[in-house]
Amino acid sequence: MRLDARLRAEAGLSLAECNALSQISEAPERTVRLSELAAGADTTLSLPSRVISLLEKAGWVVRSPDPQDGRYTLGHLTEAGWARPRP
Repeated sequence: MRLDARLRAEAGLSLAECNALSQISEAPERTVRLSELAAGADTTLSLPSRVISLLEKAGWVVRSPDPQDGRYTLGHLTEAGWARPRP
């Protein structure tokens, strides 16, 4: 995991956090279902949920229920998340 260590040292983010931010920033309206993040990372929903929690604490992402289907949760990139320096 040299890449993860390097990202943490240089950008203060893990590889999982960088991947999540990248996927959300490229999504329409900078919003994505957490289940889509899990599918994109080929993992269970628990990992993206933990990653989004960390990104929420940084003020870069907010969570909300999907208005089209309340069974899903959305992650939306905030203006602060969009303006953050890129690794």
